[in-house]
Amino acid sequence: MSGEIGFAAELRRLRRERGLSLAALSERTHYSKGYLSNLEHERRPATLDLARRLDEVLDADGALITLAAAVPEPVCPYRGLAAFQAADARWFFGRERVTGELVAALDAARERGAPLVVFGASGAGKSSLLRAGLAPRLDAVEIITPGPDPLRRLPGTGPVLVVDQFEEVFTLCESAAERSEFIAELCRRAADGVVLAVRADFFPQCLAQPELLEVVRHNQFAVGAMSRAELVEAITGPAEASRLTVEPGLVELLLTDLGAGERGYEPGALPLLSYALRGTWEHRVEDRLTVAGYRATGGIRGAVAAAAEQVFTQLDEDARRAARHLLLRLVRVGADGEDTRRRVPRDQVAAGKGQDPALVAMEAFAAARLLVLDHDTVELTHEALVRAWPRLREWIDTDRAALRARQRLGEAVDAWVGHDRAAALTYRGIALATAQEWAAGHPGDLSQVERDFLRAGSREELRGVRRLRTLVAALTAFVLIAVLAGGIALVQRQQALTARDEATSRQVGEHASSLLGTDPALAGQLALAAYRLAETPAARGAVLSAFATAYPTRLHGGAEQVDVVALRPDGGLLATGGLDGVVQLWDATDGRRDEPLRTLPNTGRVSGLEFSPDGRTLALAGAGGVALWDVTVPHQPALLAALLPRTKVNQLAFSPDGRLLATAGAADALTRVWSLGDLRAPQQVSALPGHVGEVYGLAFSPDGPTLATAGQDGAVLGWRLADPADPGAPRRILTARGPISAIAYSQDGRRLVIADETHTLWQVSDGVPRIVPAPDVLVRGLAFGPDPDRVVLGANDGVLRVLDLVAGREIERLRQPNRVRAIAFDRAGRLLASSSSGGRSYLWHEPLASPVGRDSEIDGVFGHPGSNLLATTGVQDPRVRLWRTDWSRLLPLGTLTGHTGAVQHVAFSADGRRLATASRDRTVRLWDLSDPAHPVELSTMDGYRETVGRLAFSPDGTLLASGDDAGDLVLWNIADPRAPRRLAILADNFRNVNTVAFSPDGRYLASGNTDRSIRLWDLADQRDPRQTAKITGFREAVLGVAFSPDGRTLAGAGLDQTVRLWTVADPARPVGLATVSGHLGPVHTAEFSPDGRTLITTSGDRTARLWDLTDPVRPTLYAPLASPDAPVTNVFHAGGRRIAVAAAGHTLRFWDTDPAAAVNRLCALSGSPVTAAEWAARFPDYPYRPPCR
Repeated sequence: MSGEIGFAAELRRLRRERGLSLAALSERTHYSKGYLSNLEHERRPATLDLARRLDEVLDADGALITLAAAVPEPVCPYRGLAAFQAADARWFFGRERVTGELVAALDAARERGAPLVVFGASGAGKSSLLRAGLAPRLDAVEIITPGPDPLRRLPGTGPVLVVDQFEEVFTLCESAAERSEFIAELCRRAADGVVLAVRADFFPQCLAQPELLEVVRHNQFAVGAMSRAELVEAITGPAEASRLTVEPGLVELLLTDLGAGERGYEPGALPLLSYALRGTWEHRVEDRLTVAGYRATGGIRGAVAAAAEQVFTQLDEDARRAARHLLLRLVRVGADGEDTRRRVPRDQVAAGKGQDPALVAMEAFAAARLLVLDHDTVELTHEALVRAWPRLREWIDTDRAALRARQRLGEAVDAWVGHDRAAALTYRGIALATAQEWAAGHPGDLSQVERDFLRAGSREELRGVRRLRTLVAALTAFVLIAVLAGGIALVQRQQALTARDEATSRQVGEHASSLLGTDPALAGQLALAAYRLAETPAARGAVLSAFATAYPTRLHGGAEQVDVVALRPDGGLLATGGLDGVVQLWDATDGRRDEPLRTLPNTGRVSGLEFSPDGRTLALAGAGGVALWDVTVPHQPALLAALLPRTKVNQLAFSPDGRLLATAGAADALTRVWSLGDLRAPQQVSALPGHVGEVYGLAFSPDGPTLATAGQDGAVLGWRLADPADPGAPRRILTARGPISAIAYSQDGRRLVIADETHTLWQVSDGVPRIVPAPDVLVRGLAFGPDPDRVVLGANDGVLRVLDLVAGREIERLRQPNRVRAIAFDRAGRLLASSSSGGRSYLWHEPLASPVGRDSEIDGVFGHPGSNLLATTGVQDPRVRLWRTDWSRLLPLGTLTGHTGAVQHVAFSADGRRLATASRDRTVRLWDLSDPAHPVELSTMDGYRETVGRLAFSPDGTLLASGDDAGDLVLWNIADPRAPRRLAILADNFRNVNTVAFSPDGRYLASGNTDRSIRLWDLADQRDPRQTAKITGFREAVLGVAFSPDGRTLAGAGLDQTVRLWTVADPARPVGLATVSGHLGPVHTAEFSPDGRTLITTSGDRTARLWDLTDPVRPTLYAPLASPDAPVTNVFHAGGRRIAVAAAGHTLRFWDTDPAAAVNRLCALSGSPVTAAEWAARFPDYPYRPPCR
């Protein structure tokens, strides 16, 4: 009898001896009855963790543990989601070349006395490379992760130190001082060898650390995707080392599913490949890895999901509830929808012992290698689990707002405890109310210290209210007395009320800004209300920020869930329908209208809506069949015909000429085609079979004859309807991986895009289907505007994504607070409608107005105010694109080509007729913009020792100043732009020239440098400029400088998060005026408005700030501007008002710094107002007053 058989027999014997049924044993162990039955019948092996639990429940005195341990476990050569360790080096294949390069890079870094920074995307294989590739090649090595207290993790000096997951110094270490000291210590140890492994998305945070700035520039090593040959070796190498054979066809199937084609695979998919291989090994047949075994795992993404789902379903109900709570605590919910794993103390998620359901769930997921248990912490094995398991994604998407609230509460509690429970750090107002509301709905999720924190906040809130009431009451009483004495106290009472209004305005304004990334419609309404209450900087900033955000009109007709939307082709009328069977017609041209024009009779849940091509007829499908309505006069719709009464119909579609209507049945899996020669009596002309199960989607090609049908079976069929009565046999367009969730043709018919329920996106062009890189979310809606290369995806996570099908990347995001159920464009692409699970629909105006980047993300935005010309640069892109803008849309002009390295900076001459570009190829080029649509290169200036990073024209356009990373500040005479002459090279141990600016009269030049200084140069003798002053005071590098329009004030922006002002009326003796602080990241630029009364600063914290310089000695904050999608890449003015901001990396948006203009726009698009409940939650002491009514 084998060990496994002995275990099964002994388990069965002990259970019966104890008089326990399988159901009773399931209740005590929190494992499902079916799973325990599989153990007893030898269909499942027993893990040691489960054996220990069963041994304890059955009082087996260690017998079951001994039997389970006696079964020798074969060693799997694939690591799944876990990283390879040094002990796994024999299984580590495919990275030999990269490992050799990494060793050489480390040797070079040690010679330079600097750490080596290893960058790579999450899932690129950095940890495995360091642990199983690099470590075995070194004599002595220590590998650590920073954690929240990185200094405590540092080992003694001597061996090479590898700091894996270095990004934890930014995400977990809350002390800026400890972070700086830790980095400084690493730099001090660099001669012994220090390697920092960092996720690529933390590159900006590394640049913001002064100690790492030079290290990152000169000592970085990139871990990219593996080549096809390396992937083959990574698949077959471990198998050969374990004496396993790989069935023919398996490798090609794996590579195909991984997406390892010409463009390469997503780096994050690599752990999924490893997990699928592990699952394939578990399904091996003797010593063979088979295609059937791989398919049994569910494929690349299905393997992880299947494993997690299997563990979850084997738990009982109590343990499943505990598993949901546990896993959600292990996810850090991102404001931008990018969710990551996080490490949590074990006692916060499973404090019990023995049969505690949370402990059972934790151990079950750990046994499947989905969780990593440390001695005192627990975390997900890899972030791939967050993306790949639909159940977990559904939990996150369903409760995203609550999870964010829970996360913010934890961070606030940590800060409170870290400062000895200071009363000033407790929640108040909106923050406290939001946290208490969350806590009331999740009473079991709070730790004791979190309860203490909320109680302390309530006490402080009550004290504040009492103080305020006492003050108001006292002042009121005093007023009665003071009226007799001349009414002096009336003013004081008004001051108290004004102070209350300002405090509320500030608090709600800050809250509105925080909502811009998740619910922009509500954010705009709250910002307006706060601004109307009191014009505080926070409220003003929220209003202006909402102006720059993609801002929708919110419509709420009382429905519980809006499932479908349709826009009349001309964009004038919107139809919505949903779960409650209500179909409403809305005027889409009047953003102020908050009531529907008409509500149609209820015939059951609505599943399909579509306008006819001429916009005169609306067809609706649902539980009660199909109805055709005449909506020529929307206020007076008339029923034309009812088809298939009392029959559930899933979807419908008009042919492009409006002569045919296709309806998708539910019960009979048929698609019916109807002739609409007589709209009052449509005739069925054919019924199209071919699907197994329900038909979910229909789409006519723009040329009319082809109808695509998509079904529950994953099949997409194409029917030729040249003769609708005789369609013939269908052509199979493709078979997806799961049921179809959305389908759409582009307006020109070149592309058919299909989404399925396995989160796969397909594109069919020229009859060839292929998978499109897309986010790992369930797509419910697809829609094309006029551009056939760009499609909008509406997804279950509440995000509408604009996908560029040529570049294969996402270029913009629009966010709503609930899941997107359906989307629709008007014909011109100027209006996009979306529906939501929250009962609201949204109208997005000009959603594709200003797309810029296609091949690369936006890196810089530069403008010439007088001509409304813009120039944009891209990340790692040697080209510059020119645009003309009316501040709502962009008109593409010319593209500048010629540089061989990425363009770093662009400058316009004052008259807008010249442009200078600086590049990593160590050259500067001059361009003639007399015709911006056809720019002409005039000359190239070379001779630089390093990347040229900054440029500035003199006001008269005859001089050009340029600075490079070698510290050379070069002055050129460009009076003849075709033959520039170098006048002088200015050097003074700058280290790097980060910024340059001419004074308005052209007499002086300022340069900002990495040595923490600004230098002023007198250009009276252009061949021998004289340094008149060296201005110090910054704690870190100077990143930006600017003169005021009158030339009397100089502003400098610093890496130390400050802006400093000097008076330079006497350039030889600058006098400090003020230091401006408030940004939470490096300040990149500081610019004056044309009238000199406002200073605009931009920062790496994704904000811009407007400062009032009426008194330059005491600048005051006018408005903080928030950009939830992307950093503000640059700033410029046109008439002192407009500011540009890059959104989502590929799209430009514009701020208008005039609050009145922003208020008018927000009200013009307001739609349904803020509700009474929404108002009461933010303005509890004020009567309900919607801001635009």
